[in-house]
Amino acid sequence: MSQPMHEGKPPELNRRKALQVGCAMGGSLIGLPGLNDMSYAADNNEPADAAGKGIAEIRMKSDRVEELRQFYEEALELPVKLDSDKLTVEAGTTRLIFSATDHPADKEPFYHYAFNIPENKIEAARQWQKERTQLLRLGKKEVIHFSGVNAHSVYFNDPAGNIVEYIARHDLKNSASGEFSAKDILYASEIGLVVDDVGQTVREIKDSLGFEYFKGGYRSDSFTAVGDAHALLILVKRDRLWYPDKKQAAKVHPVQATIRGPGAGRLHHADLDYKVDVKPGRNNRAGSED
Repeated sequence: MSQPMHEGKPPELNRRKALQVGCAMGGSLIGLPGLNDMSYAADNNEPADAAGKGIAEIRMKSDRVEELRQFYEEALELPVKLDSDKLTVEAGTTRLIFSATDHPADKEPFYHYAFNIPENKIEAARQWQKERTQLLRLGKKEVIHFSGVNAHSVYFNDPAGNIVEYIARHDLKNSASGEFSAKDILYASEIGLVVDDVGQTVREIKDSLGFEYFKGGYRSDSFTAVGDAHALLILVKRDRLWYPDKKQAAKVHPVQATIRGPGAGRLHHADLDYKVDVKPGRNNRAGSED
């Protein structure tokens, strides 16, 4: 996400302990009607229908494929596969695919993406990640509160400079017991798209995908989020400084994303080299067409 409307103290780990099983915390879906709220699977402490939500696949470029393999496999403890110059990372029910850069002008590509985690584990996630990387800060804050959307986040960079976020969305019914681990990385819920005209892109997304503004989300002519709590397109104007530490200017790099949804649609911007597909199916993991 971007600017919080208010900075607040993150919830304690036992914040909803009594509600972890069986009690519902209301949530709303914006832009992808027809999906059911997450339910709790008591046998494995994971959302029962996570496979039917979120971003199924993100395809990106990198000039540090081997470093990324080592990071995601060894530091984040996620399943990976390196095939020639293509790295596949299984992050919950999302597949991240990094291909080696194939254009001289596309140097040091980096992206922003966020992973939903259990809503009661933000402090545990902060501690777990801090053992593995430095965290990006907003001033002195390592946990950032987004009061408008009732969420807390932590951010860090991977070796390619990608801005990775764990976000605990408290309106989702996905609390889980136990210590934080890689299994709590549920699925990617955000992908950043760097554009020249945020307003025009919002209109194109509404027409082609049917997504609406994210309820409660921050909006400006340089930043807007569209979609819902399970799948958001984060539209950022070119050269805007990325949140939270504002040290990386947003640049255009090739990206493709496939989002699980009840319908179908495609957003394709050839000039900026990005594609977004919405495809039906609970367990859809198919990538965007080349």
